[in-house]
Amino acid sequence: MEAVRAERQRSTPCSANPRASSRHHTQQQPQLSPSPPPDPGEDDPLHQQQVLESLASYLEGELMSRIQAYCELLAEAQALNRERSFYHGKLLQIEKICKHLQSFRPSIPMLEPIISTLSTDTDMPCT
Repeated sequence: MEAVRAERQRSTPCSANPRASSRHHTQQQPQLSPSPPPDPGEDDPLHQQQVLESLASYLEGELMSRIQAYCELLAEAQALNRERSFYHGKLLQIEKICKHLQSFRPSIPMLEPIISTLSTDTDMPCT
């Protein structure tokens, strides 16, 4: 019984104030900001377990949603990379054909600008 009374005194808001502990316990300290009444189930282990399970379920759903979004972005990035590689290969083939044509027919006026444009690698992004 004495242990319960001591625990109640420790859990009161005034016990954190060192001056309040020297005052008589019948005096009430006015509270500056009202606090909501405690939930009767807060100390109940079953209630705490339900709250934790609910939080874990929410976080698991959030994690799954973000993993799915990441996988979609990753798949899109891979598709873009494949497409970039495909068109880069096509441009290399065009450059090769133009150089081959230039060796046989140097008089074609459009080959030189095409070859110089395709051969320039200043437009390549840094990787």
